[in-house]
Amino acid sequence: MNAHNVREMLPPRGGDSVYEVMQRNTDALLAHREKSGDAMLIHLNHPNFGYAIRAEDLMRVRGENFFEVYNGHPGVSNAGDVTHAGCERIWDIMLAHRLTELRLPVMYGLAVDDGHSYHDIPSRNSNPGRGWVMVLASELSSRSLIESLETGRFYSSSGVSLKSVRSSREGLEIEVAPIPGAQYTIEFIGTQRGFPTTSEPIRGGDGKEIWTTRRYSDKIGQVLHTVKGTRGEYRFGPEDLYVRAVITSDRLHPNPSSPGEFERAWAQPAVGPAALAPE
Repeated sequence: MNAHNVREMLPPRGGDSVYEVMQRNTDALLAHREKSGDAMLIHLNHPNFGYAIRAEDLMRVRGENFFEVYNGHPGVSNAGDVTHAGCERIWDIMLAHRLTELRLPVMYGLAVDDGHSYHDIPSRNSNPGRGWVMVLASELSSRSLIESLETGRFYSSSGVSLKSVRSSREGLEIEVAPIPGAQYTIEFIGTQRGFPTTSEPIRGGDGKEIWTTRRYSDKIGQVLHTVKGTRGEYRFGPEDLYVRAVITSDRLHPNPSSPGEFERAWAQPAVGPAALAPE
């Protein structure tokens, strides 16, 4: 986990489970923030690195409202595989449960580069510049940036720029800042009230359960509306829990985390009328 804008070293907290480790480290950051009075936040890095983090564990952490939906390191398995959910699938599972029975706030999705290798670019090393966030803030200060992040006034990107994002109780509106010659697809993705809450474990060829996010209904994280172009809008219906948007360019990423990636942007979830208020 990464803590941002801390005033002193926070020793890592252990625990008896993945969930307990995340909750104890989150609690430590929140206590440090309360004591200092400074703006701080914590986020969960690359959940699919080693497939170490399950949606079922991260979704329950209180006070931790950020995770990496895209990480530029070539070894973090953003897209998952046949037995492991990708990071976007994990995001939708968490959102659906946090906004219903868990009654927790939205989980926001960050894009980062995880840059370690600053020479020999492009390469299959962990180069900088593969992912970032664009924040709407009143000034360039830690407090202003963190306050904007915590209220969802940002989008994440691996190459697509957005001219505007309008999130409200009515829905979500997107306008792309296009690159000449590029074509864009805007997908509005969400989950509606009454989705099946049952799930089943993922099993290997030997029939044994694999430590990974469980398999959930396709009613979680449905594509609710698709637009080909640079402007798109989704208006909430009464059953909508949330909607988020993924904007994909037809331009290949010039130095991708995984070969064949297209440039993308991720707009943060707008909460719909069917969501339960956080406790």
